[in-house]
Amino acid sequence: MKRHLTVPHPGDVLNMLLAAFLVPFFSALLHVPLVGRVARKKNWVDNPDGGRKMHEHPTPNIGGIAIAISFGVGFLALLLVNDDLTVVPNRSSILVFVGALVVIFAGFYDDLFQLGFKKKFLVQSTVAYLLLHAGYHIELEPFLFLGTDPYQQALYSIPLTIIWIVGILNAVNLLDGLDGLAAGVCLIAFSCLAVLFVLQGNLAMAAIALLMVGGLLAFLVFNYTPASIFMGDSGSLFLGYMLVFCTLSLRDTVHVNPLVTLLVPVILLGLPILDTCLCILRRLLAKKSPFYPDHDHIHHRLSRLLPRHRAVIILYGVALWFGLAAILMTRVNSFVGFVIVSLTLFMAYMGIRLLDEIHRTYRITGARSSDSAVDEIATMSEENNRYEDQSYSTAELNQDFVIEQRD
Repeated sequence: MKRHLTVPHPGDVLNMLLAAFLVPFFSALLHVPLVGRVARKKNWVDNPDGGRKMHEHPTPNIGGIAIAISFGVGFLALLLVNDDLTVVPNRSSILVFVGALVVIFAGFYDDLFQLGFKKKFLVQSTVAYLLLHAGYHIELEPFLFLGTDPYQQALYSIPLTIIWIVGILNAVNLLDGLDGLAAGVCLIAFSCLAVLFVLQGNLAMAAIALLMVGGLLAFLVFNYTPASIFMGDSGSLFLGYMLVFCTLSLRDTVHVNPLVTLLVPVILLGLPILDTCLCILRRLLAKKSPFYPDHDHIHHRLSRLLPRHRAVIILYGVALWFGLAAILMTRVNSFVGFVIVSLTLFMAYMGIRLLDEIHRTYRITGARSSDSAVDEIATMSEENNRYEDQSYSTAELNQDFVIEQRD
């Protein structure tokens, strides 16, 4: 971790990074099915409702606990077997650890009893304060037009940091709408963060990122469609918290231009940020609360037009494109960096416009009670099973949306 982890001897770097990946990977392979069995025994499952919850069977929804356990096991293993990796138990490290526990237990409670958006927002604000108190904030010192007075800079840095923390926590939570989507997108993000930390020479933080990569890759074995376990809010909040922690740990040496440095994490997490911004804008234009749940995220729209696993793979590609763009920004001069940002945002805009145009061309309706719709869906199911090896049953597809050509 940025202020309390050190790696004095880089000669054993490869072994350390490899262990950082493998230990949580095998730990998650063990703990994910174990947590799933406990959840089924305790009836800690997410039941399908034929609407927003489109899965077919009751499914354990506390998989995030297994991700957190695998991270903890990997972290402790690194400390025990690697003498070069040390943790200084100071105020900063304690506050970061407490913040992680807060989001895990709050998410676990929400998975079981429904925390409510107001209480969840209070938890997220508390976590933001803990990270700020630990010394993690958006650096604005290089922006001279803000002045050199640290109190004046804090007037901008603190609100921006709180918005970033709360925003990313919610963005990952909102992205968790299809089997394997949030886990896969976060895996890509942590992989790119590991590369950025290695390029910076921050090997301790690279190990932290790889701990998350290993656990998420194993979790995807069980969470990819058809999922046998969901991460739940305990998982999405923990992943969001670790993404916030890692992005705030990126030093100002990412790029000589402070504005490019500021944009790197934004581009890196471009997919969840874009989806969240569109979600809030759409709800406000419809005169609804930004917290009003709906079924119209980017992944929902894609899944109406394509089989769900294909929609997820496409979004993996989008997340990888954002991640590679962020890495490339750190290796080029300022002008090329801004060109990359401009092209990335333009392509994202065109992609959203294309998806919106398809929705304007085709009318999406939930015609589950229509006999013709049932026949059409049954035919689609047979074709998918024959040509695409789909695991969705006809009964599940009957709950999906039907695409009808507009008259």
